[in-house]
Amino acid sequence: MSEELEVFDAYLPELWNFGDDPSDGYFGDPPSDAGAIFFVNRDTEEILLKTTLSAIVDDVIDGHIVHNTIDRDGVDIFIRIKDALKAEIDKIDSFLPPKST
Repeated sequence: MSEELEVFDAYLPELWNFGDDPSDGYFGDPPSDAGAIFFVNRDTEEILLKTTLSAIVDDVIDGHIVHNTIDRDGVDIFIRIKDALKAEIDKIDSFLPPKST
């Protein structure tokens, strides 16, 4: 591949601003989905691409479902993705205060 790839960072909406001046943290409207993912040019902070975790998961599912049945490779792929996502959820949960009863 001869094209030079842009250097970018990927972010969840951790810069989400609330209150009097809500935004996505990148001078745009606040995201409507907490699963938004921003791909941002590292040098210019320009948003190169916005997508969502849901859209990515839907694409994976669509690639492995045939006639409402998961294909053979999809089972192992889905289990690995589910385990990786669950590990990240557990990591986030470890920083949240305990739920009050």
